[in-house]
Amino acid sequence: MSNETEEYLRRILWYTAIWSIIAVSLFVFLRWRNSRLYTKEKYEYLITTVSGARQKAVDPCQFSIFGDPVTSEGIFARVTFYCGKNKVANNSMDLTVLSENNYAALLRETARINGFSAEEMINAKDGSWKCFDDHDRINNLLEKVKVRSRVECFYDYSETEIRDFYAKN
Repeated sequence: MSNETEEYLRRILWYTAIWSIIAVSLFVFLRWRNSRLYTKEKYEYLITTVSGARQKAVDPCQFSIFGDPVTSEGIFARVTFYCGKNKVANNSMDLTVLSENNYAALLRETARINGFSAEEMINAKDGSWKCFDDHDRINNLLEKVKVRSRVECFYDYSETEIRDFYAKN
């Protein structure tokens, strides 16, 4: 071989060695960083918590979840919030995503997605929130949610106003 060819092959060998070392170092570094940064706990935290930068809802009627869940295979419930006489929010929730199949979990999941706190609704002792499932009063939020039920929660409605509302609908 000529001197030029030998010099050229030596350069190619050096470039190949250097790039191989860089590639292996990058691979090892990224694997180490991935194992350190991404754990099951952090993944679960990222999936279940609401971003601090996300717009918070002032009331439950500010946002809605429209349409029937396509992956639920019919296992869903409709949740409607009536916040005063003029504000309504319609939501459809897949029941398979609930940690527990009860009304409290359904309200909490709807609240988590829409960005409001459901605790006022769940723990209301003053009767400001009244919830119904297919026109039947929900007295215990730990009862099991029926598939394809229509859960309606009223804020600041009297019993008479709710009766009149159901008489019209």
